Parts: sequence; structure tokens; C-alpha cells
Amino acid sequence: MTTGGSLAAIYCRLSKEDAEKLRAGDDSESIQNQKMMLTEYALRQNFIVYKVYSDDDYSGFSDRPQFNQMLKDAENGLFNIVLCKHQARFTRDMELVERYIHGLFVLWGIRFISLVDHVDTFVRGGKKARQINGLINEWYCEDLSENVKAVLSAKRAQGQFVGAYTCYGYIKDPDDKHKLIVDAEAARVVKDIFHMYLSGMGVNAIAAKLTGLRIPTPAQHKAALGIRYQNANAGQFSKFYGAWAVNTVRKILRNETYIGSLVQGRQRSVSYKTKKLSAVPKDEWVIVPDAHEPVIDRRTFETAQRLMDKKRTLFYDESALSVRAPHLLAGKVVCLDCGSTLFRSGASRNGSDRYLRCLLAAKTKGQRCSSHYVSENKLQGYIAIRIKAFIDAYLAVETHGDISGSVVEALSATGVSADIKKKQLCEIDVALKKIQRNTAMAYSDKLSGVITGEDFLMYKSIFDEEKESLLQRQGQLINEINNNEREDSVHDAVETMIKTGRGIDLLTHEVINDFIVSVQVGEKNRSTGEQVVVINWNI
Repeated sequence: MTTGGSLAAIYCRLSKEDAEKLRAGDDSESIQNQKMMLTEYALRQNFIVYKVYSDDDYSGFSDRPQFNQMLKDAENGLFNIVLCKHQARFTRDMELVERYIHGLFVLWGIRFISLVDHVDTFVRGGKKARQINGLINEWYCEDLSENVKAVLSAKRAQGQFVGAYTCYGYIKDPDDKHKLIVDAEAARVVKDIFHMYLSGMGVNAIAAKLTGLRIPTPAQHKAALGIRYQNANAGQFSKFYGAWAVNTVRKILRNETYIGSLVQGRQRSVSYKTKKLSAVPKDEWVIVPDAHEPVIDRRTFETAQRLMDKKRTLFYDESALSVRAPHLLAGKVVCLDCGSTLFRSGASRNGSDRYLRCLLAAKTKGQRCSSHYVSENKLQGYIAIRIKAFIDAYLAVETHGDISGSVVEALSATGVSADIKKKQLCEIDVALKKIQRNTAMAYSDKLSGVITGEDFLMYKSIFDEEKESLLQRQGQLINEINNNEREDSVHDAVETMIKTGRGIDLLTHEVINDFIVSVQVGEKNRSTGEQVVVINWNI
């Protein structure tokens, strides 16, 4: 049915997954076809085309700019007909079908027509059909969303990168968009950040230094590479003035991606109808180790994590022009009796030494614990002596007190090599498969009458006994191989520590972090002047 002089708005949409461009910047072929079909229909019906609204590369649930503009114009009475190729082009959301097609459009005097599925609100009795179409369209979107999620989950589990943007320090491999490769320029900055943190600088100081050196922020670096990246959380100072955010530095220090692990699935969409994301608990993240080249070695990363988990006491260092920095033993020294941190509580008269004191004792004025005063210089000297003793003990391959007995023993462990054990595992696997085949053959012979049921049970008992013995040996070999790998890891860790600490004349943050987890300080004996110091080694 026609209405002469009616003003019609034509609406066209193509979702991202359907888009096939002719040339960059052009409308897709499908959009052109929609415009052509709807324009010809409008001319045949004597409708005057008020305007063509077109959303290319938008889904039926996304925030569509032209769609929103059309609704505003409809409310303002600029036209009285909306033309679409299909109801699904207007929306796949049942809620929007009810709100506009069956609700507001009626109030605004808007007639809705979709050609392919023969929807026309001017025709009575079609409401149920339109609602059914709306439900079918919504089910389609829901099914499509679940299918996409399943595919992405499978790819994540296989170690394929499925994100839109890589983290700072990596780019997508031009030959395989599901693989990460190191971005050399950004990776150098990441290494500097870890080095600065392990050398004693806090995240605030690191951010300030990067800003002062005019190092491009991650967002600026991506823009320089031509990557269309938008960080909704980045402020104008970060985007336009290159100010590094403290939270950015903190995230880099916490990111396992830098040790070669592909970490994905940290957020999930609330619903297929919205772009809103919610955080996923860490135990549900998809983490695939050794998925790409690391930027930071595991030992450095784990040391940084331990330091970040502890609250390091800061002080004003006059030699560093009053820059706030942690002292060498910050976060390492604790009270042997109560476990509280030992903090800097004062300096010697000439200012050449400082003293550490139990935090609980200070807060309770000695009621809950005693002061456990210790000279920082003496404690550092003692630690340096013990580290040198540790190195000497390792080089001499002999036990030295409480320091490395178990370590040296582990390093001296001998036995069958891991390669031979792995070969034995393969032989066991072949033998187990042979037993499985023999059992199947015996069962077939029983069914064929070649052997009796009693003979089959006898053979099966023999096979089961042999299988049980092989399984036990298999488990034993697996445990031994794992233990060997752990011993190799300990050996490598100690080798790294020895290289770091050999010939040290002055303690540094790096040396202390490599060798020591914590230092426990006891109360000084007033009669003898002795003070117990227990070093917990980083092994």
C-alpha cells in the first residue's frame, strides 16, 4: 500500500564479519546493494527519500552512530517511514524491536518496512511475525557469540594470540598474527624498568625517570608504529605529553608475558549485547608457558614479584638529592621473635651509620616485643661476609654451616642421566601398548573359541601383573626426571648467583636480591653482646 508524498529514511547496515571492501574508504558491496534495492523500492512506492543512514562494520548490538542519528531524526518528525532490507539490519535485539518498532515508532507515527522478510507495520496482524523474527535474530546472535567464544578459547589453549593489541614490548608476527615477536625498541625499555626496580627504585621514581628521559609511553609508541590503539584509561598527560603513569610501570613489572608466557582471558564480556567487560579471577586465566621469546629471564621476574609483594621502607637519601629510595636491606630484615619488619629508626651521631629497630616494639612502646636494635653497617658487613662464605663453599664443593649443605648435596647428586630415563619411559610406553594388544588378541581368541574362558583369565592376570609393574616403574621414572630437572634448575640458579656475587666489594640491591630472601635479627644479649642473625638463602 502506498502513501503519496511520504518521507522515507533508508537504513543500511553491514556487520564486521560480513564486510568485504572494494577499496579502502569505500562502502562495502553489500551496503551499496542495500541502498540500490531500497532506493528503487522507494521510487516505485512514490516515497520521497529523506536521507540514507548507513552503518558499515557494525554489529546489530553495537553502538551505531548513524542508527542513533536516525532515531533522533525520527523523534523530531523529519520523516514518517523507515526502510530496511531486513528486520535484522535494523536490529537483532528483541528489546529494541519492542521499544522502537512496536513502541516509540507507533507514538511518533513512523511506519517500519523491511523488504526481504515482508515486514510492514502498516499491515495489521503482523506483530507476532515481527516478534518471532526478533527472537530468531537474537538467538542467532547468541549462538554466534557462543561459537566465537569457543573458537577463541581453543586458540588460547593452543598458545595462539587472539587479542587485538599486543602488550608493550611485543608486536604481532607479520607472517602469523597469532604469534608474538619482540619489539626491540620497547623491549629495551622493559628491561630498563626491571633493572631500575631491582636496583632499588620504586615505581613512582621509575615513572618519573622515564618521563624525564622523554621515553615515549606505550600509547605513543604504538601510534609511532602506525597502530590504531586507543587506551580509554590513558589521561591527556600520558597521550599528549608523554607522562608515564605509575600504574603502567606496575603492570609491566607484574606481566608474565615478558618471561615468554602467553597470558590471555583476563577479561570476559558481560553479555553479547554489550561491549562491557568484567575481570576474570587469575586462576581462570589461560596461561601457556614458552609461547614466545622472553624479554626478561624468569629469575629476574620472580625476584621483582617478591619485592613487589613486600612493602619496602623508603627514606630520603641526601646523596641522591633528596630522591626517595629504599635502603639496601629494605623488605629483607625482620624480627626473629615477632616477625615484624625492622625499620630505620635513627642515625649515629656523626651520621655515618643508621640503626634498624623492630616495628612492633616501636608501635607498642616495647610492650609486645623488644627493640632488636642493630647497626645497618655491621649487618651489611656480616651479610657480605656470609655471601662470600657461600661462594667459597660452593667453589670448594663442600658443606659450610647452615648455608648450602642441601644445595651442594643436590649439586653432587649422581645417577642415571635424564636422557636414559626418558628413553626408558618410551620403552615402557611401547611395552604397555603391546600388553594392550595382547589382551585384545586373547579376548578375540576367547570369543572365537581358540582358547577357553579360564585360559583368557589366566593370560589376563599375567598381563595385568606385568602392566602394574610397568606403571609403577613409569611413575618412578617420571618422579626422578622431575627431580633431576629441579636439581638442574637449582644448579643453574646457584651458578647465576655465583657469577653475580664473585669478587664483590660492596653490597648492591642486585646481589642481595639474588642471594637472600630474608634476614632474621634476634635481640642482643646484654651480657655477652652477641646477637643472633639468621640468613634465609634464595635457593
